[in-house]
Amino acid sequence: MKDINSADMDVRWLACEREREQALMWGRESFCKRNGHGIQEWPDGCKYEGEFVNKLKHGPGVFTWPSGEFFKGSFFKDYRHGKGLYSWPNGAKYTGKFYLNRKEGYGIQVNCHDDVIHILLDSGADVNKLNDEGMSALAVCHVLYYPLQSLQETLAERTDENLERSISSDDPTFDSACSMASFHIDVTEEIIQKSAEILCQTGTVTPTDTQETVRKIALLKTEHRNRWTTIKLLLERGADPNASTVPMPVIFLAIKAAHVKGVRRLLECGARTDIPLLPEQKGLYPLHIAAGLSGAEGPKITELLLHALADPDVKALDAHEVYELDKDTFEPQAFKIQHLIAPGSVAKFSEAPVELPQEGGRTPLHVACQRDSEYSNARDVVALLLSHNANPNNVWSGHSPLSLAISRGNDLAVDELLAGGADPNLRLTRHVGSALCALVNISYDRGPHPRNQVKLLEKLIKAGADILMPVVVGEGRRCAVGTVVDYTHCAFQQNQRMAHTPYHALNKHERQAYNTRRQLLGLMGDLLRQAVIRMEKERSQDCGFFCAVCVDCVSFRKQRFKYCYECGRSVGVQLSACSRCREVFYCSKTCKTKAWDERHRDECVRVPGWY
Repeated sequence: MKDINSADMDVRWLACEREREQALMWGRESFCKRNGHGIQEWPDGCKYEGEFVNKLKHGPGVFTWPSGEFFKGSFFKDYRHGKGLYSWPNGAKYTGKFYLNRKEGYGIQVNCHDDVIHILLDSGADVNKLNDEGMSALAVCHVLYYPLQSLQETLAERTDENLERSISSDDPTFDSACSMASFHIDVTEEIIQKSAEILCQTGTVTPTDTQETVRKIALLKTEHRNRWTTIKLLLERGADPNASTVPMPVIFLAIKAAHVKGVRRLLECGARTDIPLLPEQKGLYPLHIAAGLSGAEGPKITELLLHALADPDVKALDAHEVYELDKDTFEPQAFKIQHLIAPGSVAKFSEAPVELPQEGGRTPLHVACQRDSEYSNARDVVALLLSHNANPNNVWSGHSPLSLAISRGNDLAVDELLAGGADPNLRLTRHVGSALCALVNISYDRGPHPRNQVKLLEKLIKAGADILMPVVVGEGRRCAVGTVVDYTHCAFQQNQRMAHTPYHALNKHERQAYNTRRQLLGLMGDLLRQAVIRMEKERSQDCGFFCAVCVDCVSFRKQRFKYCYECGRSVGVQLSACSRCREVFYCSKTCKTKAWDERHRDECVRVPGWY
């Protein structure tokens, strides 16, 4: 056995005492794992959560200090190493590369120290210098100033997944249109004290940390104001709002946050309105986002962009998309609708040539008319766009702005469009048909607001809508060319319960819907009958009225438009002439009896020798 001298014993004793004192002072750190993902904590409040290799921090992880500092990034043998984010309690941040706990290379440090920024810029620093991620100092400030939760997602930006999630969700959501910049709070000691008392009474926080919590809230608000000051400083020192497009051009952030003051400042400093988002983001332009904003800020920002010479007819890269209310009924055959309307089929309705518009991407006018809430704000946006010569007859996904406003039941937008030159007789593609067809489409009754179809019908007819305009009725091999009356009957037959259930078996709401549809059908039948009589009288003027022997009149009578004299249907039914005068036709005995009692008894005259 080897002897141990007194000197060795003294050294070992001192080492043990030093280790014991350190253990009493600091305690022992705790490990969750030796290798793999785990957590390590220290008695002073420090904490690491991430990957371990041989009890060393190695790989991605997060290290936090009790003071509020934290580092999120990669570690190498207990050292910060590689790309990461370092944050200080005062709100300062550094994003960039680290090497053995030292900042290395280019990075972005946001401290909101305006005096330091002045010194750097006076020393020749490039205010538009981009970091490795392609972000400028101005872009970083905007990302911090407009947090993610303050940015709105408009209808134009919605993807299929987000749309399905919003429709299928049973829980009501209350989205605010205000960002942190929208709240103007003068934080005083009295407000802090009252807020502390309210938080303590509601049990949100305990009495011990209420005051500190409210002070942190006030500090965050102050830091937010300082960031806006830094943004103004960078713009005054020549920062280019168009220098960075990561994560998007800065003007999009200000628009999506509904920050009118921020948008105005960026436009004054040269922010461009003709830079779109990426094709993966539908290639939307700033005016698309502004047209879909909720709240009173939407029209204000739209007006600012239009005064900055934004193109009111700019089109997004979403021509392939299908309108959300048409997704259940859309078929690829609808693209070939123009082949179903042959010139020979149109002759019995009108002599106008068939011209189908060219489809394209969505315009800001489409976005404004597609909105399903805040109709007055949507109307204001529509009026602004039309006042800057926006084309109201562009077609996207088979729809014009007028048909979109009709599908949403926005009477205010319909009035603006009709007054602004929208064509109610524009032929629409993808089986939409026309504005009158959009009015009677039952797929559009699923919106949050019920549509007053009778009122909309009267508006369209007064604006010159042609009820005799040919449209495609039916689907597949059963397609035929008819009028909007035929389209209406075909659409109403799609609701199996409403069409094939006895009236007494319907509930209260179904009876109301049934009565409204019957009223609409009756009104459309009357309008079509009046339009046909008017058309025949105009054609008869070429050879004179009451001409019983003219060959031209006889040939004209044989080629005239045949329809049910009561309901107005012309296709999909078996028409039979009146047995007495042979001048009018009926689709059923019910229509014949009703028409005879209401009008045809006094009109019917036997004219022999014509047929």
